[in-house]
Amino acid sequence: MPLAPDRETEITPEFRLELRKVLRTALIAVEEEFNRSTSAEQVVISIGSRIHVLTGKIRGRLHEMQGEHGRTPAVAQGLMELDQAIGPADCLAASIGVLGGTDRPGRQ
Repeated sequence: MPLAPDRETEITPEFRLELRKVLRTALIAVEEEFNRSTSAEQVVISIGSRIHVLTGKIRGRLHEMQGEHGRTPAVAQGLMELDQAIGPADCLAASIGVLGGTDRPGRQ
């Protein structure tokens, strides 16, 4: 059973105006924080993606060079070692992407 409003519990127009100002300010602050957070996530994802693209290009070029010069054992060994050295950078790129909110860079 609803209570009948009395003079002491009525909300004045001035109070409603002030309450709206407070709520508007709070919502704006929440939106700004969300945008800041989203922007930071996007930057982190972008960095991870760029690292992943760069390591992919390097790895592709190494594979080309292995095809061109892979008959020389010392050269083939050196290229293979370089290819393996790129692995941690790919893992770093994946980790950075995960920090930004993706499963894996390039698979958003």
